[in-house]
Amino acid sequence: MKRQQPESPRMARAIVCVDDDLTMLRSLREQLMRGLGDGCTIELASSGEEALQLLAELCAEGTHVPLLISDHIMPGMRGTELLARAHQAYPQMLTILLTGQADVDAVGHAVNRANLYRLLTKPWQEGDLILTVKEALRRVDQEQQLALRTATLAAVSDRLAQSLQFLQATMDATLDGLLMLGPNGEPVQFNRQLVELWCIPETLVLPQDGPALLEHLWAQVRDPAKLVLAPQGGPHAPSVLELIDGRAVDYVSRAHVMDGERIGTVYSFRDVTARERSAKLIRHQALHDTLSGLPNRLQFGEALDRAVEQARSVDGGLAVLFVDLDHFKRVNDTLGHDVGDKLLKNAAERLAGCLREGDLIARWGGDEFTVLVPQLRNGDEAVALANRILDALEVPFLLGGMPLQISASVGVARYPADGEDGQALLRRADIALYRAKEEGRNGFQCFRHSAFADAGADSGLALEADLRRAVERGELLLHYQPQIDTRTGMVTGVEALARWRHAERGWIGPDIFIPLAEQTGIIVALGEWVLHTACRQAADWRAQGLGDIRVSVNLSAVQFDRCNMEAVVMRALSSSGLAPQALEIEVTEAVALRHLDSTASTLAALQRSGIRIALDDFGTGYASLTYLKQLPCDTLKIDRSFIDGLKVGSKDAAIIAALVTLAKGLDLRVVAEGVETKQVADVLQQLGCWTMQGYLHCRPAAAHEVATLLRRQSQRRMLARQLARGGSRLQVGLAGVES
Repeated sequence: MKRQQPESPRMARAIVCVDDDLTMLRSLREQLMRGLGDGCTIELASSGEEALQLLAELCAEGTHVPLLISDHIMPGMRGTELLARAHQAYPQMLTILLTGQADVDAVGHAVNRANLYRLLTKPWQEGDLILTVKEALRRVDQEQQLALRTATLAAVSDRLAQSLQFLQATMDATLDGLLMLGPNGEPVQFNRQLVELWCIPETLVLPQDGPALLEHLWAQVRDPAKLVLAPQGGPHAPSVLELIDGRAVDYVSRAHVMDGERIGTVYSFRDVTARERSAKLIRHQALHDTLSGLPNRLQFGEALDRAVEQARSVDGGLAVLFVDLDHFKRVNDTLGHDVGDKLLKNAAERLAGCLREGDLIARWGGDEFTVLVPQLRNGDEAVALANRILDALEVPFLLGGMPLQISASVGVARYPADGEDGQALLRRADIALYRAKEEGRNGFQCFRHSAFADAGADSGLALEADLRRAVERGELLLHYQPQIDTRTGMVTGVEALARWRHAERGWIGPDIFIPLAEQTGIIVALGEWVLHTACRQAADWRAQGLGDIRVSVNLSAVQFDRCNMEAVVMRALSSSGLAPQALEIEVTEAVALRHLDSTASTLAALQRSGIRIALDDFGTGYASLTYLKQLPCDTLKIDRSFIDGLKVGSKDAAIIAALVTLAKGLDLRVVAEGVETKQVADVLQQLGCWTMQGYLHCRPAAAHEVATLLRRQSQRRMLARQLARGGSRLQVGLAGVES
């Protein structure tokens, strides 16, 4: 970030703000400048690494940095790690953490390691922000003044009297309630904030009744033992007291030592009721589903692991049930999501009513629930629970005066017969659930090794069940392989390629899961997700000014059979804001010729809207020149079977030369796939094929890596234009593109 220059030499104090969101960062600076005036410069950094470098530079310049404000969730170094490292290097600097997520552990970690002064939840109120920053600056000033005055008073004979006077001034200036005890534990001094915070009666203020005052404090605490007012005790780390009126008070103590002799103890109290309520809400939200109020997947997983350990220790049993509401999507599609949400909440209440004491039900996601049945004496108990669930849903739900009927499918797995850990039980209950669906729904199935032939990593049922939830679990992602114009070295487009990172098995190749998706029909939902994700990403690249990049998306024959592909594609463009000219649809010869008339009609409609059509794997199917004339087409992609080992004078070279000539005559673009060596690339260029895609130029890469490549390309193009406008001759030859 660009450094803010001080307006005058006297300004030698700065506040450093860190956030990877530049809009948020600039807003933070504007608010601080409005609230603080010109008392401090506001320095900005967009990452933890940049912030540490900035702090070092300011320190070297002699600039005092009393306060560091950082976002929590950032790429690279997180806010908590930044604050910890900054505190280690500059222990006197206070820190404020901005967070918008329920990460209680991370916040606690920051309190312990980073001298965290305050936690502000996004979005914050400007007034609260300014008040907090002013308090922090005031606290820094007071600590500096205290240190300076203490050093001065060391040379004065009446050190204790002057120290008490300074302490009184400090106590009156702070917003915290302060109490000072003498060496024998008697109250020496306290401020008005303490009186107001602890509701101390005036009779205990003047004259000061020391023992009665302390008794009053203990009487206000729900657990008096937690308020330690010992005159010779060690320093007390920050902790929270719960008062009998429901408020929460944070308190900390430090010994007051002079000339090596302890002369008292200072206690600081602050009302943190609002903060504690927010933290409690965050903890609850982290472990519960916001719609149904049931425990969420995280809490269920932890409870399941504990139950398995307990069952293992006593040689006991337990069961896991997967419950899926049948055809719930129809409710959302026909009656709307508001009715669907009400149905989910009502169904959750009914399901919870079927449990035994000690059982646990959680919302797993969408219309799925999981049930933990610990201390299982026999398998019949799990079967009885499954039947109670099915019976409970037979009674129609009355929503808005309208009766609504829904059923469920249930899968059951038991420990230890069906699995010896929580993940295995969940997976096999999931497999049993899908068998129940295959059997007609509105029923249950218990997992059986003989019937399901699971147990191994090669189980098709297990893989299918996992694939159905891969998007929801965040396991599916897109990589993008650039297409390069080798005459300029520029990226002209990218092909979107689906990748699956399985939580247990690691990366699963598309050669495995794409055929499975097509066989099971999952490809319909998967393909739509790919289309929407790729369009959003391309729109984002364009919005960043990274060039007019076109994204190519493959469509399956199953999608053409089961979907109105024209409507699906146009929805993706509409929701993403991507221009039709920035999208290319790829279909193979086999897909195009499967239902030639209807497919050609759909592709023609898409082409008329501005979308480009590419014929993939050209030359490997059964397309004739007649079919090529009938099919709407803008691009021919030469299959890698012609590319591998391509040599001058070979039959493959003759075929490619003919395809290039044909494409030129039909005004089609030609792309060679699978180019992996420079020798092959040279031959293709000799044959007139300039656009290539393959490992030689760039492997499929994550979106942020492609963005870096496009950004570098955009900078080079801009430099070339600047030099050309300056009258210089510039030959821009990007011989290769970095992967």
